[in-house]
Amino acid sequence: MCCSCYIVMSSNFQPSHVIHLPITIGDKGGLSKSGDFDEVREKMHLAISMSRTNMLDTVLDEFRVAYLSLSCEDRKKLLLILAKEYYIDRIHVRELIDQYVKLKIISRTETSTPDLDGPLNRIRWSLGHALRPTYAVLFERLNRCNEGPKFLCTLQCDILLMLRKDNLSSLRALESHLKEIS
Repeated sequence: MCCSCYIVMSSNFQPSHVIHLPITIGDKGGLSKSGDFDEVREKMHLAISMSRTNMLDTVLDEFRVAYLSLSCEDRKKLLLILAKEYYIDRIHVRELIDQYVKLKIISRTETSTPDLDGPLNRIRWSLGHALRPTYAVLFERLNRCNEGPKFLCTLQCDILLMLRKDNLSSLRALESHLKEIS
């Protein structure tokens, strides 16, 4: 089954309630066989990394339209990249945990450690921030833009179809986070 475009007929997603439309929409609104994968990947990266500007809505809309123009195979590749490369930075998380543990050990061995409360709190905050997947930024931005919630449903359908075939933990985490937003 291709992941081009789906209309969910019920609030409960079940394959029997989905109508498959094997047509994609190109950048100019016309029908298209396939978009340029590298261009869409670049638009996705820009939509995630761009600081808040008045151009952000335009970038998000360009990404949305470009994604919809991708072939099924390219959509799968892009979603796998999003799930794996834009997840949490495990090295940074490990470093923060090591720092926290070292400070905790120091605070337990010394009798008076009021000076360590500030650094411990900063590390806790940094750890909470580091445990937030980078793709969460994209999902939250898309959720706030025009046509964004509808597009997030399309992403979720594509991910669910991929999960039926390949039950990868990175895709499950991506879908789980997407479910929280919608």
